[in-house]
Amino acid sequence: CGGRGHIDVDLSFLFGAGTFQTVCPECGGSGKVVADPCPDCGGSGRTRVTSEQTIEFPAGTHDGDEVRIPNMGHAGTNGASGGDLVGRAHVEAERLEGKARTGFYLMGIIAPFLVLSAISGVFSAFAMMCFIPFAMGLFMVLSDGVLHRSLLWWKRGAMQFANGFANGFMFALVSVWFASCSQRAVLSPYQMQ
Repeated sequence: CGGRGHIDVDLSFLFGAGTFQTVCPECGGSGKVVADPCPDCGGSGRTRVTSEQTIEFPAGTHDGDEVRIPNMGHAGTNGASGGDLVGRAHVEAERLEGKARTGFYLMGIIAPFLVLSAISGVFSAFAMMCFIPFAMGLFMVLSDGVLHRSLLWWKRGAMQFANGFANGFMFALVSVWFASCSQRAVLSPYQMQ
């Protein structure tokens, strides 16, 4: 690569794709090659070491917040400065996972079926069957100790519900339209004129 750290690869033979740049496999992008590499580090200038570090999170830290400790992460290559050690907070009262996450999503998917069935007047056996998975989702959420959850947990639950609602809306629209059309076709011979 001549110290540039990248090489040009000519792919014009492949449907005229042109020339692309890629990281030099010889120097690993550093632009330097160690002629006689150290047997411990292989020329990278760093060795694997395990150490412990205590991370203190400030008061008011929420689930998913990050705390960085400079120069305590992976060492840099060829003498570059080290990276940061990143600690991510895990606050149980704010973490939405497992059954509750699935329950919010399931209720979100089923909600459009119930809403559109009620609006269109096609409250058929299909809509009645939708109550079963909705009740299952509600049970999953309620069995996760909702009384001890924070406002952030409920916000994340509402986002999961909204994701499920968005995913189920189009399918519910088509299903309710199909149910109303088939209901009219079945009942039309029996309607009074």
